[in-house]
Amino acid sequence: MAHDPLVSIVVPAHNAEATLARALDCLLDQQMADWEAIIVDDASTDRTPSIIAGYVQRDARFRTLRSCAYSAAAARNSGISTARGHWLMFLDADDWVDASFLAKMLAALETAADAAAVYCGSRRVMPDGELTPSSISTEVAIQPFETFARQCAVCTHALLVDRETIVELGGFDVSLRTCEDWDLWQRLARLGKNWVMVDEPLAFYRISPNSLSRDSTQMLADAGIVIARGFSPDSRVKDPAAAHANGAIEANGCSASEALAWFALWNTASDCGRSSLPIDPQSLRALPVARKWAREIARVAVDGLMVGSLSVPAQLAARWDRFGGAITELIIGLGKVWDNAAAARRVQYHLEQMLLEADDLAAPRSLARTLGLRVDARNPTSTELPEGTDQIYAHLIMDGQIDAVVQFGVLGTVTTDHWIELILDILPPDRLSDSAEALSTAERRSDPDSHFGKLAQLAAEALELVRSSAEPAEPPATPRRARTTDRSDRTAFWNSYFATEDPWSYGSRYEQEKYERQLEILPAGPIGRALELACAEGHFTRQLAPRVGRLTATDISAIAIERAGARCSDQPNVEFGVLD
Repeated sequence: MAHDPLVSIVVPAHNAEATLARALDCLLDQQMADWEAIIVDDASTDRTPSIIAGYVQRDARFRTLRSCAYSAAAARNSGISTARGHWLMFLDADDWVDASFLAKMLAALETAADAAAVYCGSRRVMPDGELTPSSISTEVAIQPFETFARQCAVCTHALLVDRETIVELGGFDVSLRTCEDWDLWQRLARLGKNWVMVDEPLAFYRISPNSLSRDSTQMLADAGIVIARGFSPDSRVKDPAAAHANGAIEANGCSASEALAWFALWNTASDCGRSSLPIDPQSLRALPVARKWAREIARVAVDGLMVGSLSVPAQLAARWDRFGGAITELIIGLGKVWDNAAAARRVQYHLEQMLLEADDLAAPRSLARTLGLRVDARNPTSTELPEGTDQIYAHLIMDGQIDAVVQFGVLGTVTTDHWIELILDILPPDRLSDSAEALSTAERRSDPDSHFGKLAQLAAEALELVRSSAEPAEPPATPRRARTTDRSDRTAFWNSYFATEDPWSYGSRYEQEKYERQLEILPAGPIGRALELACAEGHFTRQLAPRVGRLTATDISAIAIERAGARCSDQPNVEFGVLD
């Protein structure tokens, strides 16, 4: 009687002559030898059949089947039907696993007798051979069903699953053109059994131009089906865990609409990366607008950009010209969908920061709003900013090494003097050695168009206004006329200041942090009426309005008030007025 192997590995292959040998060789390299591999030739017209025949002749553990399904899901189901192993693995013809994969995964299963699956981390492999950082979802081990109800958190070949259970669940759903693996893992997780995690990147997933020939609209449609199933009863699962019988619980994670929006975000960012027309931003409407989510939204977008542009993180900033316009336009569109441009700018700042954090800045990187560059800490020079840039991300270089990383908002040219002051604040004098004295005694000159120059000009104008409006101890004979003139001057100044919309970058991290802290110190109880002075264009007004019964928002500039009123037109408890 033939020996039943411990693991059956199903390998669907369609016109895979360029990659199949690498996938099959990784099986021959396994430290654990008790396996069989079922290679399903899915109507290949290239050299794939002869490559398969060579491996079948070489090692009796390889078997082959012929399929004409033109479907990875159907090909995998064919392999499942003839598999004999206790555990199943699904390996696509362009992927591979580490030589220790089977040994480490099976060892982990020995510690959890009731487990339905074991999974590991994975890394993407770009066409140039560069590897992305390891990725693994710890949430799968904590609450597998709630996780798979919302996302496909494990790639196809990064797990072993119980064969009998997969057969009982009906295998892969061939009606789905995409997301069929996600659908199966979701059904498996609904049973309520344990998923064991091996926290190592043992699976490698090849990304190639062919990987990108996908239909994002189809993927979004299929994802919508899978997520809807996750939030409902599923008759295909005959004996679900009681806690999961009726589907996912919103209290354990995001809603179904938000889960689909996260999936759409990744797909849309990937489309931007491959210079394809992205999905309508309306599909992202359910993404959370709160400040705490901005970095996570940026992180998911960066992950999509990596796949779409065939880049690892360290390459993205240098390739900004390929996709920067598209991803920036997408984020602007997200702000319009949210009706909150400031929240979208937060996402933009975070995304650009992530790209620059991964870059060595060997050359200056000019992104949409941020300039990344290296600065010689002993010999800084003036930095001219590209149009639209309002933030600097810099490596301070000493002796050829990065000594400090700085990030700050800017209003204009960053002069040598500005750099000197910043460097002296950050780096200890002993590190600067001979140049410390030269830096500290350097002449300070304020270019009127520089960052410091613009700040100084604003400060001087504001100080003059304060002086002109101060009441003298003995009022002049015609005080009313004097005050009217002063008021006119002030009004003219602030109207000129607001001639350009958003003159102070109200969506910047500094402004948003300020708003958040102001809200934190409000009284905990109900607030009946509130007066907001200097409301500007109403960015903080929108955040304050839900906390009070009635809000009067005022500003000296009628232009600012008009914009604030438009921004808060959906807030019925807010009234606006011009007030000095």
